[in-house]
Amino acid sequence: MNTTNKHVRISVGEFKVGKAERNAINKVLDSGRISEDEMVRKFEQEWAEYIGTKYSVAVNSGTSALISGLTALKYNCEAPKIEKNTKVITTPISYVATSNAIILSGFEPVYVDVGTDTFCITPENIRAHLENASNL
Repeated sequence: MNTTNKHVRISVGEFKVGKAERNAINKVLDSGRISEDEMVRKFEQEWAEYIGTKYSVAVNSGTSALISGLTALKYNCEAPKIEKNTKVITTPISYVATSNAIILSGFEPVYVDVGTDTFCITPENIRAHLENASNL
């Protein structure tokens, strides 16, 4: 655990776009289509190849991605059946969309505290939560 009194800068919304990225973005903007077009299909195909799946689907937001992924878990024929109201561990330090996606997918969010040095959920905190019988 980091017990020093150092300040950690956490950048939110900061990004850098290079020339190649700007050209790709302008190509899409110039096409007049920002969804369901050649570049989206190309991305979906290349991403599916990269992760080793037959298909992938681009969505409009992180929230939609969470809902899609969580919903897909319920219909995965190759995995054990996941029941409605199954508990999903998440961090309490997240945008409300995380909890909303869990709830909208038919699951129940369970909050596990974050590490004080990183502000991220930690395997140790998850393990401690799971080992505490009153949390189950």
